[in-house]
Amino acid sequence: MVTVEEIKNAIAKHKLELPRYQKLYNYYIGKHSILDRKLPDETKL
Repeated sequence: MVTVEEIKNAIAKHKLELPRYQKLYNYYIGKHSILDRKLPDETKL
C-alpha cells in the first residue's frame, strides 16, 4: 500500500522536474531554444 508520505514525495519530485518536462515537450513540438537566439549583426562590425 502506498502511504501519504510516499505520495507527497512523488508529487514534490514531479514538481521539481516540471521545467525539464516543459523543455522536452518544447523540443517535441519543434520549439528549440537555439532557434530563438539573436546573432550579432555581421554588417555592423
